[in-house]
Amino acid sequence: MIKDLLIFILLLFAPFIAIGLFAFANPKSKLNLLINIVLATLIFFTLFYHIQWYLTSIYLRYLFFIFFLFTIYKNLRHFSKVLFRIERTWLFKVVFILKILLILFFAFESYWVYVGLKAPDNTISIDFPLKHGTFVITSGGSSNMVNAHFEKEPYCYAVDIIKLNSYGRMWDKSFLKSEKLFDYPSFNDTVFAPCNGKIIEISDNKEDQPIGIEGKISNYIRIEYKEKYVIMLAHLKKNSMMVKLNESVISGQPIALIGNSGQSNDPHLHIHLVHKRLDIYMPFKFNGRFPIINDIFNN
Repeated sequence: MIKDLLIFILLLFAPFIAIGLFAFANPKSKLNLLINIVLATLIFFTLFYHIQWYLTSIYLRYLFFIFFLFTIYKNLRHFSKVLFRIERTWLFKVVFILKILLILFFAFESYWVYVGLKAPDNTISIDFPLKHGTFVITSGGSSNMVNAHFEKEPYCYAVDIIKLNSYGRMWDKSFLKSEKLFDYPSFNDTVFAPCNGKIIEISDNKEDQPIGIEGKISNYIRIEYKEKYVIMLAHLKKNSMMVKLNESVISGQPIALIGNSGQSNDPHLHIHLVHKRLDIYMPFKFNGRFPIINDIFNN
């Protein structure tokens, strides 16, 4: 409980405090002001994409964007009131060096965020596999700054999806993280076939794990697509399959329910796409849109 509360407070306030330090500072030189603007921009870009906003509310992300614009406006407005000079006090030198180091750090982080936002050239297009709600990508993109699967070869282009409640959060009926499966809008939500294809493998007998406890092997469905790709949808609910082995399916057809089986801390849908002949994991788009972390899909 205490750990969850600390995480909530950190995610709620830390981004705004980090930017707020620059919003309400009053630099005495244009050089210091320019450094503040650059650093604030790099911090914003990194946190805007990297933070798990859905643990507080995905809509706070847009408030954070507005607060960033206010910060830049306030600094630019102050720009004409100060001189371009270098202060020679020891405090200025220490702070200046610290800011330069922070700029280098967040420039590195921002670069890998930027790389993660770009869709590779060989991207395959499929349909979004969930309907009737607001959904958010919790892991997706082309780098480990936006996609946790990049640290787990060969699942580098896999995507995780959750369903949000009306407040933009991933669970109901609890201020802090709920320990009840049915408090998660994702749990028991219907999964739809993301393409026309053939069911080539089904696993349906693994128990759904309690919140926060990972299993080993999940329930899943594998769909052959265009005879050369295989799409896997995982962490499905036990005994929820609506299709049979070797059955042909069409895009948008109900096929199963989201559960919490396998290596899953909380209910979500995992999806990845494999090239059968080359045996490599392929990047894909949902309805022409490359999914990256914190992207919202209303379907």
